[in-house]
Amino acid sequence: MEDPAKYFSTPPITLIWRLQEVIALMKKEGIEARYDRHIRNAKAFSEGVVAMGYSMFVEKEEERTCSLANIKYPEGVEIDDALFRETLYKNGVDIASGYESHLGQIIRISHMGNVDAKVLEIVLDKLEETMIELNIPVVAGRGKEAFKRVLNNKI
Repeated sequence: MEDPAKYFSTPPITLIWRLQEVIALMKKEGIEARYDRHIRNAKAFSEGVVAMGYSMFVEKEEERTCSLANIKYPEGVEIDDALFRETLYKNGVDIASGYESHLGQIIRISHMGNVDAKVLEIVLDKLEETMIELNIPVVAGRGKEAFKRVLNNKI
């Protein structure tokens, strides 16, 4: 790097093009509409997972981020975090675990960017499917019902 005329790598052209596309999508949706979608989806998703027996790591709704759900496993149920995430992955959804002292106690599911309600509904379905597969108590359909109720402003 002593000679700037000799550039040592290829610029990330595909990332630059993708950034341009994402900015165009954001402009088309509108910034305020995008914020509103994130807030609405976060609330609906949180209500959905709580209805399934989980709880939110951040208890007060007004203190939660609208881009990521930090979800505590259902209380009183012994869950192997690695097995749960592996099974969910096999069912089509990749999620992250907690960090440090929260490792194995929470899961983290992103719902930011271009993630829409349809994707989140699929994630709820796959969470339920995984719970059933691993014999974790869940009332079928309850999470999706709560999710849709919030999206339809019927709460």
